[in-house]
Amino acid sequence: MRTPTTQTTCDVCGYGGRWAALNDFVRRGGYDFCVWCAADGPASSMECGGHRVTFAGNGSAWVCTCGSTYGGVVAMLRLRGVSLAVMDAVPNLARATASAHVQS
Repeated sequence: MRTPTTQTTCDVCGYGGRWAALNDFVRRGGYDFCVWCAADGPASSMECGGHRVTFAGNGSAWVCTCGSTYGGVVAMLRLRGVSLAVMDAVPNLARATASAHVQS
């Protein structure tokens, strides 16, 4: 017997797949985002897995202790095929890219 399953992945960071819970996702502007990329509140810092991201004063850019930057991660996402439309639909792109970076 086969049971069909819905597989959802985040259109920004790629989180998801077969074993991800559907309530870990939010649909906005026709795109699926994980709850971490969909978060839109302000952040001053973020830390996970040895990475510590510090946001600039207005929260529109960040730098990680490993040397990665907001611009570098945005460029990497574009190279992976993430469209500008997806990036425009994210409530807070700086926070989403920081979250994707520290959790990767």
